[in-house]
Amino acid sequence: KITLYQPCIEGKEYKEKFPTQGVQRTMQLLELVHFDTCGLIYVGTYLKFNYFIKFIDDLTRHFHIPFELWYKRQSNLSYLKIFGCKAHVFISNETRKKLDTHSHEAIFLGYSEESKAYRLMNILN
Repeated sequence: KITLYQPCIEGKEYKEKFPTQGVQRTMQLLELVHFDTCGLIYVGTYLKFNYFIKFIDDLTRHFHIPFELWYKRQSNLSYLKIFGCKAHVFISNETRKKLDTHSHEAIFLGYSEESKAYRLMNILN
């Protein structure tokens, strides 16, 4: 396991320019498909399933879980929760002094539905 030196992470942080317009990577349906295997979920379903697979078409950004395709109905995902993980937020040059750290710790909460952004919770305040 590699351990990272915390001051090194905070001191080397920099900000990439974020594209204002989205880049379309595909031109046809199913040209690029992303998939994600989620699990091991310790509370299984009544059929003892502890994993699920998610497929997302890059062009439409619609996703289907195989359960929905096989059984022609939506699955109940209300019990799933987004778990927080440690993230580092960039501090812009205007809001920090010369010797201040370039980032601070936050908790990752998920992605925005409306724009190309993500949600973070500041643990300092």
